[in-house]
Amino acid sequence: MPLHEAADEIGKQNGSAKLAEVIKIISQVEAGKNFAKLLRKHKKTYEKYSKPRNKIAHGHCAGYLLCDENYVVFAVFERVAGSENMAADAVPVEEMERATKWGGMFAAWIMNLLSGLETRSNTPPKA
Repeated sequence: MPLHEAADEIGKQNGSAKLAEVIKIISQVEAGKNFAKLLRKHKKTYEKYSKPRNKIAHGHCAGYLLCDENYVVFAVFERVAGSENMAADAVPVEEMERATKWGGMFAAWIMNLLSGLETRSNTPPKA
């Protein structure tokens, strides 16, 4: 699928939905079935680490908790339930570090697998 078509197809979904859609699309190609299986195994871990990563990437860093400097405060674009106030969320620095490290490793892993998938899909079948 050309990248511009894939962007139209899955571009506006949240990360978990995008990953599910990518798994579905890749599963339809014979060379991608094993890759899709591996991605399914990592989906839950992705969902665990995506929460703090989304705050880091999409929230406004407002500083740290005065009572505990091991927590970074993010103003997130969400309403506090039942009020007109906007939400803020405190994320432990340690959790941010784990999520960031995991994200880098996951991206490298995916790029490595995609390279292998691309190589296999471009290899002519043996006669």
